[in-house]
Amino acid sequence: MSLPATQETTLADKLAQLPGPILVLGASGFIGANLFRQLHSVRKDIHGTFSHRSLWRLSDLDPSQLHETDLSQDDEMKRLLETVQPRLIVNATAYGGYPFQEKTKNILESNTYVPAIALEILHQLHSRCLFVQLGSSSEYGDNNYFATSDTPPKFDSIYGVTKHCAAHFIEYYGKRLQYPCVNLRLFSVYGPWEEPSRLIPQLIQEGLKRRLPKLANPSNVRDFIFVDDVVEAIADSALNLKPEYYGSSFNIGTGEETSLKQLSQWSKETFNIDDKPEFGSYPERAWEKPHWVAKTQVTQEALRWKPRYELKQGLEITRQWHESQLKVFSSEPAQRKTLAIIIACYQNAQGLEELHARITSAMNGSNYSFQIVFVNDASPDHTEAEIIRLSSVDSRVIGVTLSRNFGSQAAFLAGMSSVETDGYLLMDDDLQDPPELIPQLIEKWNEGADVVYGARVSRRENSILSGLRKRFYRLLNWLSDFPIPLDAGDFSLMDRKVAKQILDLPESSPYIRGLRAYVGFNQKEVAYHRPARKHGASHHTLLSNFRWAFHCLLSLTSKASLVIGKFSLLSSLITLGIVVYFWTTSKPPLLWAIVLIPSLVFNFLCISFLALRNDQLFHETKARPRFILRHRIHKGKVTKIE
Repeated sequence: MSLPATQETTLADKLAQLPGPILVLGASGFIGANLFRQLHSVRKDIHGTFSHRSLWRLSDLDPSQLHETDLSQDDEMKRLLETVQPRLIVNATAYGGYPFQEKTKNILESNTYVPAIALEILHQLHSRCLFVQLGSSSEYGDNNYFATSDTPPKFDSIYGVTKHCAAHFIEYYGKRLQYPCVNLRLFSVYGPWEEPSRLIPQLIQEGLKRRLPKLANPSNVRDFIFVDDVVEAIADSALNLKPEYYGSSFNIGTGEETSLKQLSQWSKETFNIDDKPEFGSYPERAWEKPHWVAKTQVTQEALRWKPRYELKQGLEITRQWHESQLKVFSSEPAQRKTLAIIIACYQNAQGLEELHARITSAMNGSNYSFQIVFVNDASPDHTEAEIIRLSSVDSRVIGVTLSRNFGSQAAFLAGMSSVETDGYLLMDDDLQDPPELIPQLIEKWNEGADVVYGARVSRRENSILSGLRKRFYRLLNWLSDFPIPLDAGDFSLMDRKVAKQILDLPESSPYIRGLRAYVGFNQKEVAYHRPARKHGASHHTLLSNFRWAFHCLLSLTSKASLVIGKFSLLSSLITLGIVVYFWTTSKPPLLWAIVLIPSLVFNFLCISFLALRNDQLFHETKARPRFILRHRIHKGKVTKIE
């Protein structure tokens, strides 16, 4: 359906005329949310998808139109398409455009696999649903200065590569199979609901405080396009796309060059700022380019689209919106941060339901989007069945099963590597780490701590064992090459940057609480009394505790080896001296034995310690995987990991 391209035709008119039902993939993101909200204002036959991340951009809308879906799963995508039966799909999913979005697997899945599998399923269903792919100017890489749609790419990022791969899928389905689809390459989009850490929101938020943010190179040039113009480009492509343009890519920009210096001047004038901008105080990203501008003549001719808003108009609308949303943005960190609660599970299936209930109760009332990740460390009881059951009634529950028992430390790392979030909270499954303390850990995190760990003031266990633990932790701290918090266990909350550093460390046999101390950052403690184990009995014997203690010493310190080596050398010299003395003085053999046996025993212990150190080095040099995943559990369904 096509509308006359007249000055009087409003964006609302165009949105109302689009074929429906309409499905917006990635509706919780910046552009997806703007599109979804504007569609929501003029029609009811719309649906949107979101992942586990916060719905802060759509929290005031009807939740029945929003579907929490893992779009990278073929069966979930197919079920969604069969349920909604859309006539128009807009794919606004994207990953990798922000510095903290670094996982190659997620970049590939979101940017390439999602549109590819959607098109394949639509083709299999013999659907003629129009598919609009939101691409990126990053597809051009270094060739993005006044690029045309046929400018060859010169890639400078994985993000750009994967977005360009999606464009090739669009081209194949559109031009080869004559499927109605199009790729829109968006340049620097700005407007309401943009990620607060981005340039324009930072200029406005800091401007409202009568100051300028840190800025990069003043001569950097961008093509800034207002988000409403992008929404209109989506509408025009759906209304005006002709068969000869199926599978084509079109630039969506203004074609106007705007430098960072010009933007800072606008901010100074708008907010009456006297300070001079500090250019160069913000580090440039690897893919930043001095010029980033679109050519849009072909787009305007083929889609009958052109931008309505000049930069100053769009900036003023965005400024007014930010002022109206001061309450939202003043509480933004609490609303937008996401948290993954990682639980290492082994032979405690009977306690998981209570643990889940207490965690959700502790998180109630918070503005955090959270996931509970149960890592089944090949538990021989019915742990996996319980995780499947919990995930079927609570979509926030994710299960990860390891191929065999790798130990709690590997289980924690497996859980951390399975999700991407702002914070990772580690706890055991035995309810000795009280879920009711989670808000206190979060509070310290919000205050600026990068690591918040639980420090055990006391624990309900045998007094002798408790005393041995305390002395061991103090010995460990004394021998360690860096300070280690006393009486701290795995129960902790780590910021994403800390978790990334730990995951990147090469240890084959990690000791997380030690590595947590090693990486540093700003660390705070929350003191608590550790209760007794509620269900079952501990699987740690006295022997396993001693084995674990040696592992900790070997993992964290070279000082222990040096101390033992020095004492061994001293003992050997003393022994040699005694032998020489007894030999020259002809002392009786019994006296020899009384003096030499303790020395020999000590040397034997030293050799044993060095043998353990050698065993550790043997395992480290093999560099085997720290864990192997068997399958993943979500929404009651088990997915094998190939």
